[in-house]
Amino acid sequence: MQALEWLLLCFSLIQGLHGQAVVTPAPPQIGTATAKFDAACKDALENCAGFGSDACKGLYEAWARDNCALTCGYCVGPPTTPPPCVDVLNNCESYDPSTCTNQSYSGWAKANCRRTCRLCPAEVLAALDAHTTTLSPDKCVDKVDCRLYTLSACSDSYKAWAKDNCPNFCGFCVGLPTPPAQCADSLPNCDSYEKAMCSAPEYKIWAEENCRKTCNFCTGGGPIVTHPTLPPATTLPKLTPPHLILTPPPLPPGRK
Repeated sequence: MQALEWLLLCFSLIQGLHGQAVVTPAPPQIGTATAKFDAACKDALENCAGFGSDACKGLYEAWARDNCALTCGYCVGPPTTPPPCVDVLNNCESYDPSTCTNQSYSGWAKANCRRTCRLCPAEVLAALDAHTTTLSPDKCVDKVDCRLYTLSACSDSYKAWAKDNCPNFCGFCVGLPTPPAQCADSLPNCDSYEKAMCSAPEYKIWAEENCRKTCNFCTGGGPIVTHPTLPPATTLPKLTPPHLILTPPPLPPGRK
């Protein structure tokens, strides 16, 4: 009788095991392994970045694999220290802004104008921006009479020139306050000039410096100074002041 009970107990245990769900471990996910670096992955040429991304594909793919495998991403090289966030060239701002975003020039931009094109890590750029300061007021002075160039010389392709020569005029820094000019004519014969000299843009600078009182440019609160007047020019023709509108020096050939 005991043998029969033992057999029944074993039979029930076996049935219970068959009724339970079998849990198996999940297979490892594909692609989660750490990428392996190829110590032999390098460029055969030193100036691969200068060719741009277009040289890595299409008709140039075979050439790129042989000469610029690392730059073009055809292999994974060992980790390297990022280059410093500086411009190799001192005139990066003279180039068209599209040079920084055009994929055809991406290699050139990274190699030559990393900071101007803001191609550095975000935290590096933030630190550089935080430490960037403008010139002190006593050093914020223009090297030339920037009024002769007008505000059009402060931006676009002339911005780099303007920062160096006209920082105060163009608003790149704040200079020392200047006292108001005297309300006086520097010339005694301002009445002999055409009245258009006071309103025509091409004569305005000349008129402000030579005929402030005659042209009613006295708005700065300076003292009024009177010069002796000449007899009316009844027989002489009206004079024309010189044109004083200039343009900044042209950029080198091939520069935008």
